[in-house]
Amino acid sequence: MPEKFWLMLFVLISVLVHPFMAHSQEQQRVKTFETACNTYLFIHEDGKTALIIDPGTQSQNLEEFIKTDELTIVGILNTHGHGDHISANAHYAKIYNVNVYGHPGDERGYINKLEAHRPTKWLSTKDETLVIGNFEIKVLNTPGHSQGSVGFLIDN
Repeated sequence: MPEKFWLMLFVLISVLVHPFMAHSQEQQRVKTFETACNTYLFIHEDGKTALIIDPGTQSQNLEEFIKTDELTIVGILNTHGHGDHISANAHYAKIYNVNVYGHPGDERGYINKLEAHRPTKWLSTKDETLVIGNFEIKVLNTPGHSQGSVGFLIDN
């Protein structure tokens, strides 16, 4: 009976403490900012460069984080061309002077009021590996949600 008690206590403590211990250096490299959809900031292991992924709208929190951490933005990635994922492309491309990467399967999505948010670099229609700054990014074509849906495998 005492062994069972200690085992249950250990499991309970592990479950309660895990969220505080689980923040490894690797997990801290991805920051999420609430915008029209979630916008992600992927920070390179060097702690100096980063990619913006799916800037749905402008985010003062994102911009302040980049400034405070003295990050250099090296590119913007779009997982697909829907407005809630691309509507701040032009803003961030201009202030950080970087390219926007998107898939041509969603080219029709970048029309009318979203024309300004078109990618400046089109991804391949086949899986490919990009090098942007010091990031190695495997682009995986995953059409379904949209014709130009892609996933990114960054630094393995």
